[in-house]
Amino acid sequence: MIPAVIAAPLLLAGCGAAAANFDPSQPDTDEVAAVTVEPEDLWGKAFQAQNVTGSDSDVELMSGVEFVLSFEEGSVGAYGFCNHMGASAELRDGRLVTSDVFSTQMACEEPAMAIDSWIVELLDAQPHVELDGDRLTLTTDEITVELTESTE
Repeated sequence: MIPAVIAAPLLLAGCGAAAANFDPSQPDTDEVAAVTVEPEDLWGKAFQAQNVTGSDSDVELMSGVEFVLSFEEGSVGAYGFCNHMGASAELRDGRLVTSDVFSTQMACEEPAMAIDSWIVELLDAQPHVELDGDRLTLTTDEITVELTESTE
């Protein structure tokens, strides 16, 4: 019983030291990385999808499909499998917020049309945006899409 009585104040003192160094005015470093993507970090660049994780149906649909997202000041463009899509875009609170999403209307066979619909849904979902060097990650509640900067 005595060792527990001695150890408790030491453990509490360690917690107190950590709390003493905590500064609530400074955001968590993980949060900083997640929300510091600036529009100029994306504008003028294109990113090609490399991997989709999430629901089995999303992964199956997008397996092997390397769609491209391109960014220009105030807009995003996408090409999936059949149609070209675009939208007005801005970064807000670490998310890609789009409006006025549009698409060409090529009548393609499945699964091309489903892939195009999936990309429009991704743009409408206001995905969380992270940029690490040439790797762009878009995350929603359902999926994560990893893209790399395209040099073409």
